[in-house]
Amino acid sequence: MGSSSPSVDLDDPDAPLLRSRSYFYHIMAVKASLRQRFLGLLRCRADLSHPVKKKRVTYRLVIFLPLLALLTFALVILYYAVAFSILRVVQPPAPRNGLQDIMDHWKGPGSADLSNIDRYTFAAGVKPIPCHSHNDYSQRVPLFQGLSVGCTSTEADVYLPAVQSHTTDLLIAHKRGATTSSRTLRSLYLDPLLAILTAVNVGSADSAKHGVYSSTQSNQTLRLLIDVKETRSIRIASTFYLLQQQLQPLRQAGYLTTYNTSTSTLVMRPLTIIMTGSAELSHITNHTLNPFHDVFLDAPLHDLYPSGAESPYNISNSCMASTSLATRVGKPNMLTGKLSKSQLAKIDEQVAGARKLGLGARYWGTPTWPVGVRSGIWWEMLTRVDPTSWLGDAGDVDTEATEDGGSTGWVNVDDLEVFRRWDWDTGAGRRGTSTLLDWCWFLGRIIGDGVCR
Repeated sequence: MGSSSPSVDLDDPDAPLLRSRSYFYHIMAVKASLRQRFLGLLRCRADLSHPVKKKRVTYRLVIFLPLLALLTFALVILYYAVAFSILRVVQPPAPRNGLQDIMDHWKGPGSADLSNIDRYTFAAGVKPIPCHSHNDYSQRVPLFQGLSVGCTSTEADVYLPAVQSHTTDLLIAHKRGATTSSRTLRSLYLDPLLAILTAVNVGSADSAKHGVYSSTQSNQTLRLLIDVKETRSIRIASTFYLLQQQLQPLRQAGYLTTYNTSTSTLVMRPLTIIMTGSAELSHITNHTLNPFHDVFLDAPLHDLYPSGAESPYNISNSCMASTSLATRVGKPNMLTGKLSKSQLAKIDEQVAGARKLGLGARYWGTPTWPVGVRSGIWWEMLTRVDPTSWLGDAGDVDTEATEDGGSTGWVNVDDLEVFRRWDWDTGAGRRGTSTLLDWCWFLGRIIGDGVCR
């Protein structure tokens, strides 16, 4: 008579037969339902002495990986919390002035109260710096945000209004599909600038017009680049015609930089209008399109001498020379964040060529990421700005065709708030300080912008 297997109470963990590993696996092999019942138990217990090595490693990973992921997440959060806390502490506070008041209450085009601008407090504490606010209209507060940083050059892309449009103003947007009747060259730039310049020049003599930075550097001119997005010749010409009409109030008030054909001198004033994009030299030299000689060209920095020794560009028709860094010079090394010696030599050659013509240089198409690479390019551009001749005199000073023409260059900036956090002192002491630049780039990669002050 065969012996039957003893009954086992599976709910009793002290049952003696359950302590036998061989009998336990015998039950699991025979009873499928028992296998399913013990599956959860095995996973929870994470039996590290499982006879199969592969399963033993899996059990360890089930516990280790979630803990590692949780710890990594906590460290990342801690890193950013510490980094941002440091940046908030070390960054200089924005000065309280009229510009900040306007930005605090900004709600859209035409919402700024410009009736109570005070000459002494409007830009108080703001130091003009060689900064070009690239595509300025995309900032939260166009024009004023760039001015609050101290940028001496700003930019707006313009389109002609459609025939069926209810406005006759030049429309501002990067793409035509993004244009609206409320965002125009007049509402965002020309009318606010007229109000600002009128306020800061109350009581001043006609021969001593003050610029927007009247409280810190009153003779500093502001360059307004108008990027013509139209491509057809007739629409480009129509853009010039319409612009001439809209500039008339600023022209009558004596605020526009003008080339005096009688004396062959450039009379710098608080506002300098520069055309770029589809605008060409033939449009600037056309007396019908530019009858008052107060609209200038953004000359091609990479092609200032197309016919050899002679250049058609000079201070009579141009006030700036620009080109793409990525296309005409080359991209920086993404590992080191630096330009090569040959690339730097090319920049020096192009900038020197522009200075001979009395033009300031600007490179667009600069990298915006990684932040270390971007900051390295900013430093390289700044070390090539001559602080002794950068001022750009306004007022009744006639700037003749000297070597520098009153300006030597600007740094192309998209992130104005990051740019504001840096101490952009263009003193000669920083020229050639490669060790400092290396550390600035390295710390910028690890901690973030604003650490090299």
